Amino acid sequence: CAVCPSFIHPDNHEYLILGRWDARTHTFNSPIPRKQVHKIILAATPEEVWSMITEAENITRWFSPEARVELGKGGKIFLRWGPEMEGEAPIHLWQPNHRFNWTEPGDSPKLIEFEIEAQGGLSKLRLV
Repeated sequence: CAVCPSFIHPDNHEYLILGRWDARTHTFNSPIPRKQVHKIILAATPEEVWSMITEAENITRWFSPEARVELGKGGKIFLRWGPEMEGEAPIHLWQPNHRFNWTEPGDSPKLIEFEIEAQGGLSKLRLV
């Protein structure tokens, strides 16, 4: 990520997967639906982080080569990495500079949620 290194606060990244890998059956076992939680401390204000995760021109700087966002609850987010690697999803939650989420379509829809929390002059970004 060309943009991220200037934002990431050193040694402040957590990654959690709820469940466990079964090497015998090569499956992921979990008593609850699979859930990944990423937390990172960023050297940026909540407003700067919000801009990086919700504005298409900023999303293309760090995540997908093509992005479109219809801002707000009821809007849509479109991400594309290449042929057959694209998707559009409805935005369900929109709380500027704090939280937003969408549901990835498909056979097993996944809720994607970003949450920003101010911490002094830094921000904690949580992705579920």
